[in-house]
Amino acid sequence: MNKKWIIIILVILILLLLTNPSIDDFSDFMLDEFIKRQNLSSFQEMMVQTLGPSLLENYTERYNLQLISVYKINIPEQNLRYTAIGILTRFIVWESR
Repeated sequence: MNKKWIIIILVILILLLLTNPSIDDFSDFMLDEFIKRQNLSSFQEMMVQTLGPSLLENYTERYNLQLISVYKINIPEQNLRYTAIGILTRFIVWESR
């Protein structure tokens, strides 16, 4: 393989490794998305921002694959399940069954 391609692949791998989002990044993202989709008062928004991270932490599993992360949220009381992939500090989320 050409030396140039090896360097390009190494740079991409390092970039993925350095931008693999943390569980805190995911929590912030999900809470921001929730707030955007709801019509909350200032007080409600403050409550979500205050209590949300600890509540979300209890229902979220992170599978750290070093280059990307997979997040699973399961809230049995609400019959809600979400799966997300975190890559390059971004998230792709879908509802799962």
